[in-house]
Amino acid sequence: MMDWKWYFTLYWAILFWLCVLSGIIGAWIVKDLIQQLICSGLVCILLFLALGTTLVAYSDYKFVQNGYYEHD
Repeated sequence: MMDWKWYFTLYWAILFWLCVLSGIIGAWIVKDLIQQLICSGLVCILLFLALGTTLVAYSDYKFVQNGYYEHD
């Protein structure tokens, strides 16, 4: 069974992916080049965070499924 840390990590991963999606939509809607560059930079940072938290949540999930994870 997953503990609260895994759910917390999954929550942040979902939140970061939603921020990436909203940033892409925002960059598509905005017509000013400077604002598009700012949105694109923020999307890149958020994409890095989203990929990292998703990888952590997935690896924790696989550890629990394989029986390698010990609870506190």
